[in-house]
Amino acid sequence: MKVFVVFFAALTLSQAQAASWTQLKCSNSDGSVKWQSGYHEDSMELKYSNFVEGTLTLDMDQINVAFIKSTTLKQKLFKTCHRSVQGHVFASEVKITASEKHPYILKSHFPENQVQAEVICTKITTVEHACN
Repeated sequence: MKVFVVFFAALTLSQAQAASWTQLKCSNSDGSVKWQSGYHEDSMELKYSNFVEGTLTLDMDQINVAFIKSTTLKQKLFKTCHRSVQGHVFASEVKITASEKHPYILKSHFPENQVQAEVICTKITTVEHACN
């Protein structure tokens, strides 16, 4: 009987905990700065043009992204018994710099060792929960 009570309590607690994840996707108007981070993918593409044109693809842990000034354009919330999804579309100025682990990752293509851009972002946050 004690084993059953412990099992039932563990099962109830595990169902009460909510699972959640966030996906962020941002791009500037010409697509020269774009990235995705979160649940599915964590990478950034930066187009450059210094004597040679190309695209620098980075993992998000190689850089820091600072949102300087953001403005909400649209926000929606969708709820069901098992899931809540919040969508947030916003415009922002961003400053992209190299992370401490990779201090010179931008330097070869961006002499200032940083990139500044105005971007539009979509942030989707999903929370799964038990029905009451």
